[in-house]
Amino acid sequence: MSRCGMFIEKASCFGLLFLFIYVCYIYAFWEVFDAMFPCGVDCYIDTDSSNVYYLGYNLNLSGNEFKIFCSIAYNSPEYISAEKILRECFPNKYKTPGNVAVHVCNINRKARVIGGRGLIISKYKSGYRLNIEN
Repeated sequence: MSRCGMFIEKASCFGLLFLFIYVCYIYAFWEVFDAMFPCGVDCYIDTDSSNVYYLGYNLNLSGNEFKIFCSIAYNSPEYISAEKILRECFPNKYKTPGNVAVHVCNINRKARVIGGRGLIISKYKSGYRLNIEN
């Protein structure tokens, strides 16, 4: 085999290797992207790791805060009552609407540290929804 033929053979092997690596990268990227649920401006829920990212930072929500945030996010832009949140998130546990209010306050406090505004709006006699305005 000539030197030129060996070069083309090696180049095609490197090309196939590069293509394989590129396809794996794209596949991994889309797997991560599929697990991310956008919930407003600069806010994403990572369903695989149970994290909420706001402005690129993890809010480090507790388990109960994460459940409540997801319930509100999936129902936005409509308001969801505290009673409905309790039925969705804690069907077999005794919790009160006051528990929801405390968790919402904690979520907003963590978001304000990062971005200066709360992520959840509460409206008397209506419930909670995401603060998705700019």
